[in-house]
Amino acid sequence: MTSNQNRPIPKPRLLIIGCGYIGHRVAMRALSQQWEVHAVTRQRQSQLASVGIQPILADIRSPWPKIDLPSFDYVLYAVGWDRLSGASFQEIYLDGLQNVLAGFLPSQKSAKWIYVSSTSVYGDLSGEIVNEDTPTKPDEENGKIVLAAETKLRTSIPDSIILRHAGIYGPERIIRKKSIVAGEAIPANPDGYLNLIHADDSADIILRAFAQIVPGSTYLVADGHPVTRRNFYEFMAKILHAPPVQWSSKITGEHRANRRIDNAKLINDLHLNLRYPNYQLGLTQAVAEEKVAEEKVAFQNINSLKS
Repeated sequence: MTSNQNRPIPKPRLLIIGCGYIGHRVAMRALSQQWEVHAVTRQRQSQLASVGIQPILADIRSPWPKIDLPSFDYVLYAVGWDRLSGASFQEIYLDGLQNVLAGFLPSQKSAKWIYVSSTSVYGDLSGEIVNEDTPTKPDEENGKIVLAAETKLRTSIPDSIILRHAGIYGPERIIRKKSIVAGEAIPANPDGYLNLIHADDSADIILRAFAQIVPGSTYLVADGHPVTRRNFYEFMAKILHAPPVQWSSKITGEHRANRRIDNAKLINDLHLNLRYPNYQLGLTQAVAEEKVAEEKVAFQNINSLKS
């Protein structure tokens, strides 16, 4: 037996920039498949390390630090905007990406990149069907910034894969749950469409995309079952045992969006069977998982009072 035959097969090496709601799910799936996973973080080093993720201390809002890094096979850019961070949407989505590309990209040009983007690049529309061939024409400022970031990425990395996501939801991110439970009016057109993708399906798709999607491609990531806001929120109110849904005529920003995302290209090319192909299944799972978590916390609190 030769020395080459004794040499272990190297693990795929993944870097996640934006290891939050979606990025963390991708990380855990990659770890379960014996990948080596690194993630950029500003302050969660011990939390990431505790689950097997190798943390890299950096902040995309600042110039990329001069640190030695291994060569990565895959890079996932899944940075989300935290309204409580004090940073503007442009600082995170466009300026942050520029910092990463300027300081990090030169040493990682051989990696396969996936960028988690948004269907906001298509504008508000009037209920039309949208697919990958639909011209991008964002109406809101945030959509324009997202499109500018996509353009910047493709200019720097022509082979990057862009996954334009519909609204991501799941446990701990049930859209407008607090408003529904409180009986607050929803500032949106009840007959306008929502397009959704469950967080677990998103993470599955991203990991498969690294292996199956042709570099330089753009895909729309949605469950393929657009739903009117009326049907979505009324179903949510029902399973949460909340008051009847109320509506406000003061419609602003993202609540004006009214498009129907066609996911046929994604489903066909990746041969997908989604875990949650519609909002009823996804919402039911998310609510049930949150309930289990709440009951667990309540049980722990009772035991702590007894001890």
